[in-house]
Amino acid sequence: MKDIPQPLSSIKSPFLAEVTTFIRTRGLSYSTEKAYISWIKRFILFSRYRHRNQINARDIQLFLEHLVTTKNVSPNTQRTALNALVFLCREMLNQDTSLLNFKRSKRSTKLPEVFSHEEAMSIIRLLQYPCRLVAQLMYGSGLRVNEALRLRINDINFDTLSITVRNGKGNKDRKTLLSPHIIADLKHQIESVTALYKLDTKNGYGEVYAQTN
Repeated sequence: MKDIPQPLSSIKSPFLAEVTTFIRTRGLSYSTEKAYISWIKRFILFSRYRHRNQINARDIQLFLEHLVTTKNVSPNTQRTALNALVFLCREMLNQDTSLLNFKRSKRSTKLPEVFSHEEAMSIIRLLQYPCRLVAQLMYGSGLRVNEALRLRINDINFDTLSITVRNGKGNKDRKTLLSPHIIADLKHQIESVTALYKLDTKNGYGEVYAQTN
């Protein structure tokens, strides 16, 4: 699954495995880990590094300007790349990144189109189960896609009509509201996955993911 951290033993590059280990020891979220690893890979390919000793923080500004002049990325995208590479060079490799000077992206950011309540509900009604339930959780409780997909039974409190989101943005927990309109469907889903879990356990499966190095 895309939201399950990749075992370190499956990472072919020893250096990227080392970077991944360093990221995880800092307690960063898995979404941040994936973003950082992706940008670090692109930076290494762009700079044509062959060994970790070649990595130089001064090359960061060349890469960031390349993103603006060639790839026409948004300010947020460039900022994410900057954060990833500063993390690599400053935090992991102990290099000075204070003197970086590069052309910043100034591409205008368009405001997103926001659906009205009726428009959102008309779309949700067209979805099939269980995708509809995921969309209802996202819309009614303000969950992100990964947050809805990772939701556990213990995180749902029907008495207080609340949901606890674990390891959300910034690797933080938060509480949000549970819409009473989806309680019946949610309880049906819990009954279904509970029955599936019992069947899997009976057949020798049913274990949860555990990260191994």
